[in-house]
Amino acid sequence: MKLRMPALLRASWTLGPGKRFFSRSPLVRYNITVCQERKVLWYRVAKVGTRTIYNAFEKAGADVYDQQVMFYSRPANLYPDYFSFAFIRNPWDRLVSCWKDKVLAYNYFQLSSEEHAKMKRFHYFVECLQNADIDHADPHLRPQSRLVAIDNLDFVGHFENFSGDLQQVLLELQADEISIKKLNASANRKNYRKYYDDELQRKVAHIYRQDIERFAYEF
Repeated sequence: MKLRMPALLRASWTLGPGKRFFSRSPLVRYNITVCQERKVLWYRVAKVGTRTIYNAFEKAGADVYDQQVMFYSRPANLYPDYFSFAFIRNPWDRLVSCWKDKVLAYNYFQLSSEEHAKMKRFHYFVECLQNADIDHADPHLRPQSRLVAIDNLDFVGHFENFSGDLQQVLLELQADEISIKKLNASANRKNYRKYYDDELQRKVAHIYRQDIERFAYEF
């Protein structure tokens, strides 16, 4: 039986409890971090090692600042000579990480007590996302292909090869090799595949079909 979509998922401008399921400004397309000194542009993708990458910038002594870029703007045109990069992650794995961190660990989405209790069931969480305008959802839920200007990137790192790929970025920062430890990792989390049955796997594949096709991910 199809679940009734909670009111908080019906529109990107929903106010009140649960409003964080959607971006506070539907016009914001990209969240980027810029290092002018070393001409590096990073498209931040939520739940793909962002805190660890920030830490790497700091260890490398790189001064950076964050910027939101509106929907119709092209960051590559704003910074034409910059090395641009992003990190991506298996969509099934990323969604489990989001759910564990933003629902189970605490009520990041500001859900009502009743709805929060329901969302603690991963099946229910996924059912709700099926009925959402996922392209305009909170960045932790939005497809990664909507968070990066993929055709303008010089380098795409993968969460699955995080340390090695981040070292490649550090070379562009003209930084010495540093020890990389993932920060903000969900504690005691089993392999993401354990959270799925066949039906749930197919549902998430449909929700994030753009990412799966564009980045050639498999379950």
